[in-house]
Amino acid sequence: MNKLLIVSAICLASNVANAGEYRLVSTDNSALSALCITAVESPKAISRSARSIGMKASEITELRCNGQTLPVFLSKFRE
Repeated sequence: MNKLLIVSAICLASNVANAGEYRLVSTDNSALSALCITAVESPKAISRSARSIGMKASEITELRCNGQTLPVFLSKFRE
């Protein structure tokens, strides 16, 4: 019984450790979806990427990613 609990605990811990690894995928291949992914991967590159698609820096705050504001969306991926 103790061995079963130990093995279960180890499996659970390894799954929690792997939960930090994620891969974001754009399902619609739009420029705005790509911008959301860029914001997660490289916060410094978001302004440059936004300008490249014709978005003003002031409009970045209005960006919605999965129906959420950008800060809320980013908080799910950053500690």
